[in-house]
Amino acid sequence: MICAENGMKRTVNCILDSGAQRSFVKREVVESLGLNGPKEHITISGFNQRNEHRKLMRVELRLKGVDNDNFCVINALCVPHLCGKVPPNPMMEEHEHLKGLKLADQFPRGEVEIDLLIGIDHYYDIVLNEIKRVDTSKPTAVKTIFGWVICGKNIPQHRTHLLHCKVNEECKCECNIIKKFWELEALATELRNEFEVNDVLERFKNEVRFDGERYVVKLPWKSPEVQVPNNYEQAERRLQQLEKRLSNNSERAKEYDEVIKNYMDRGWIEETDEKEGIPGKTWYLPHHAVYRDDKTTTRCRIVFDASAKYQGTSLNDFLEPGPPLQNQILDILIRFRRFKIGVQADISKMFLQIRLDPEDKDVSRFLWRNMKEGKRPRIFRFNRVTFGLNCAPFLAMAVLHHHAELNQAEYGKAAENVKRNMYVDDIVLSCEEEEDAIRRIKELRKLMEIGGFDLTKWSSNIPTIMNDLPSEKIEEHKQVTTLGMSWNCKNDELSYNISMEINEKKEYTKREVLSAASRIYDPLGYLTPFIIRAKTLIQELWQRGLRWEDPLPHDLKTTWTRWITEWKEIENVQIPRCLIEIPMKNIIRLELHGFSDASERAYGGAVYIKMIDVEGRGVIKLVVAKSKIAPLKSVTLPRLELVAALVTAKLISHVKQVIDLNMDRICCWSDSQITLCWIRNAARTWKPFVKNRVESIHELVKPEDWRYCPTKDNPADIITRGTTLRKLKDNRLWWNGPKWLHDESQWPKERLQRTVTKEIQNIIEEERRSTVIMMNVNVTIPPIFEVEKFRNFEKVLRLTAYCYRFVSNCKTLPERRRLRELTSEEMITAEKYWLKIVQRNDFHDEIQILQNGRPLPKENRLKTLDPFLDEEELTTVLCEIEAKINARPLTFVGDDVKDADALTPFHFLIGRSFVDLPMMSTPTVDEEELPLNRKWRKRQQIILHFWKRWRNEYVTTFVSRSKWMTKRQEPKEGDIVLVKEDNAKRESWPIGRITSVLPGSDGLCRIVEVKTAKGTFTRPVARLYLLEPASTR
Repeated sequence: MICAENGMKRTVNCILDSGAQRSFVKREVVESLGLNGPKEHITISGFNQRNEHRKLMRVELRLKGVDNDNFCVINALCVPHLCGKVPPNPMMEEHEHLKGLKLADQFPRGEVEIDLLIGIDHYYDIVLNEIKRVDTSKPTAVKTIFGWVICGKNIPQHRTHLLHCKVNEECKCECNIIKKFWELEALATELRNEFEVNDVLERFKNEVRFDGERYVVKLPWKSPEVQVPNNYEQAERRLQQLEKRLSNNSERAKEYDEVIKNYMDRGWIEETDEKEGIPGKTWYLPHHAVYRDDKTTTRCRIVFDASAKYQGTSLNDFLEPGPPLQNQILDILIRFRRFKIGVQADISKMFLQIRLDPEDKDVSRFLWRNMKEGKRPRIFRFNRVTFGLNCAPFLAMAVLHHHAELNQAEYGKAAENVKRNMYVDDIVLSCEEEEDAIRRIKELRKLMEIGGFDLTKWSSNIPTIMNDLPSEKIEEHKQVTTLGMSWNCKNDELSYNISMEINEKKEYTKREVLSAASRIYDPLGYLTPFIIRAKTLIQELWQRGLRWEDPLPHDLKTTWTRWITEWKEIENVQIPRCLIEIPMKNIIRLELHGFSDASERAYGGAVYIKMIDVEGRGVIKLVVAKSKIAPLKSVTLPRLELVAALVTAKLISHVKQVIDLNMDRICCWSDSQITLCWIRNAARTWKPFVKNRVESIHELVKPEDWRYCPTKDNPADIITRGTTLRKLKDNRLWWNGPKWLHDESQWPKERLQRTVTKEIQNIIEEERRSTVIMMNVNVTIPPIFEVEKFRNFEKVLRLTAYCYRFVSNCKTLPERRRLRELTSEEMITAEKYWLKIVQRNDFHDEIQILQNGRPLPKENRLKTLDPFLDEEELTTVLCEIEAKINARPLTFVGDDVKDADALTPFHFLIGRSFVDLPMMSTPTVDEEELPLNRKWRKRQQIILHFWKRWRNEYVTTFVSRSKWMTKRQEPKEGDIVLVKEDNAKRESWPIGRITSVLPGSDGLCRIVEVKTAKGTFTRPVARLYLLEPASTR
């Protein structure tokens, strides 16, 4: 019976088929129960190699026995039809061994249709370990959770129905590989937030304890009231399958048993006789072995499967995986490469060094009986954290971090190494001096020892620093694996240990291409120019719509074969591990340089470290490189260049952060003048795509730290073009950067402004943000009232504001309505309303043109108005105005106008008067001029406008003019005045002293004689500005 969440139930006929890899249900059943679910792409393989590709809906079904309360949750794919009718079942009375059995099916019954097929994915969730069989000629009874099921041969006159299907899923694992393959490589280019202190970590800190020998932890359950089902029967069935496989190889079976005995001897596991254990907290872990013939110490490694499903759930489903505490492997590799001494060690059986709280031991049980199939399985349970639990990596790293923090004061550097330079159970060091390396090894061993951890497999490129270590703790081989890469300790070189069978005649499929390309483990990105060729090929496979098992077309097969045959050259790529070969005391300067580039196929960046010693010699080495395929969606090359610059900015910023060295300079290089122009301007100048990326770049690298690099000298250009391994390993530009980078005097001299072509300028301007005034005004709508009826504009504003308030109150709840005096905001809103009305009437045609997205004609009166200045223009204009204001005369000093200047604010600021460059003739903007010239002329217009207003609105306040009816202060001999001259700038107007007053017939003075540095002149009083009255002297 299928029970839906909506309460609906339906009894169905079910068939068990261990030959089917997936379970299926009829569409009619799903629709009748109102079920729904996600879609999956699958390939169904039947007889005669017939493949059928389908997209089917997956639903979750809750199955319950008709005559009992046992239930099981399964996932099934929805199909329109399963198979033909199943013939009637045999007569029970004819078979003695079937009598008295409680059957899951109805007996007798006639021919029926099958509604549900349960495949191997849920077969063992239903079938139990009990069979009743006499011989092959008679039916066999198999016990399930729903009752006994009869199976066997039907009588000859009946038709037989055989269904076998193989389902090849386009599964999540392949999708995840693809996703990681195309996404911007996460290491260093994706800004990673530190893990958040969540409830799981807080709970761990409260529960972890040290018992004097080791740390004891509790499992991080998702719920405190967890109820884990007892899956003994499932574990027993999996044990039988394991024994069947091991029975074919007695040597491996012996090794398996020896590993179990070793666990027992070391106290990692214990035997128990209680089958049930703690109610709701008893789980049996299925297990199997992984054999590694390349391992010298542990060839057989037992893997415990905490993800095995039973009744629709697994042990891992009840556990929190915990926050990620693991350091990025790239960060550790960069720090490992810093200095000339490298050291590596391994924590022996790291997970098994941490004790498990007694309350949680019963959920890590397992069965074993030393291949004695006739005996009842022995029950074991773990005393330590088990590898296979999804929370095991979190618990191990959390214990190590906790231990390091507790002992930080006593073992400072060693504790820091544990927290920052450990990846899973491997720890690495990089030291400059042998004495420092020996001290760190000693401190590290002591720190780990007091926590119950044992460091083994020590290796180094300087063997003498390990003289104090026991011989059994030292790695014998000189070629060891370090953080996924191969390290030759003798030569101190890193290399790639990637093996693959190469068959040029083989018909490769899309699946095999992706699998092979993703096998190259290159966290530092040194093989990026080689790998990028495979990435572009895979993208081409996607564009052509090839399915997983389709062979490659002829042209792509040729490209792939050429790439795969170069694979053997990987072993010849040897990379010196040490980055800083010069002693730090002899280094006077450290720099990081990043290079970016993009093409229509790919984009990326590379970061180099530059060292300069006391003798001025420079050494440059590649630190890290990253790349990404250009998206399928068309993106312009300038935009891709900008994205490449962002990748490089992230990369160089990350390297600076993790390398733990003080850098004297950070410099980024690009061969795109457009990208440099975008970066060197304010981000808000550009449209969203460019703006967002420029903002991110500015946060990471200063705009002034970006420089131009010729394409031929750009190592990142090798990334975008791709190359062969043979050429790559000897490419000096790739490994050491351009030659001129050593000497700063030879760096490219950039003259960006003069080399900007019309085409480049157009591309730059396309991304410039436009300021558009949008006015949504319908000219047919009249004003809310006739303003001509009012004589007081303030009254108009108040009436308009009350109209707006009335509309607002009608839309607002009573308790939130405005009832008091009008606010300033309401008055401003009213004033803006009437301003818009005036603009709508006077600029009707211009508004229509702008609303239609068309530019205004050149002769239009609004075309000359540009009220917007960018940040640089505003700063320049304000500085000019500030200088003019500080040059204004304050008072006259001295007795003779020939000998002294007027005292100005500049005398107090800089000790002398202001000297300005002569202004050119009236500036006019020529559209054909260079951008800088146009900006300069525009600035001059703004300054002239300012001085015109200053003269007319401010300077005139120095002298008040009125009709003769009003009594005023008359000029006197000895007054110091400023003489206005129409053909000179205001700062050039002469200063003079009134020598004679010439009154008119009415006694009022309208003309005076003024003595200046150029002589004595007669001037009208209206053209004089009093600076200092004679009475104050």
